[in-house]
Amino acid sequence: MIKIIAKKYAKAIIEDMSTSELEIFLKNLKKVAQAFFIQKFSDIIYSPYISNSDKENFVLGFFEDKNNKMVNFMRLLVFHHRLDIIPFVCEVLQAYINQKNKTYTGLLYLDKEVDSGILKQIRDNLSLSLKVDLQIQQIITQIQGIKLIIDELGIEISFLKENFFTQLKLHVLKAI
Repeated sequence: MIKIIAKKYAKAIIEDMSTSELEIFLKNLKKVAQAFFIQKFSDIIYSPYISNSDKENFVLGFFEDKNNKMVNFMRLLVFHHRLDIIPFVCEVLQAYINQKNKTYTGLLYLDKEVDSGILKQIRDNLSLSLKVDLQIQQIITQIQGIKLIIDELGIEISFLKENFFTQLKLHVLKAI
């Protein structure tokens, strides 16, 4: 539910701002979104004992370049007690900017770290095939195989040892 509300706010922001304004707005909003991981920040935001104007001033203190649109957006969120949607609004705005610039991030899940040369080769080949600018982040997990996920494009490529053996067994059984 909260993501749906965040998308509506993000849509209004996107329609109202130019690309350069949007990038500045997102940069400032990300600072606030990162602050949600700090317990004291969350305590202040959710406290019923702190006035809305104090919360508004507190959040606006994170912004470097304030303009009327940013201030009004924060006032709106404070008034409707929706400051908790800021991280979700950031996600939607970042996805929009990535889509507009054709810049995407892929997550590469592996059981061990891969050399940067191989990572660059994977990135370059996929960027060329998909005609987008692609960044790849390695995530070390316990899976035996390799899995690449590019959420914004809806792409998932995986080669897992377990799936390989399962498919091999099925193929052998069909051949018999």
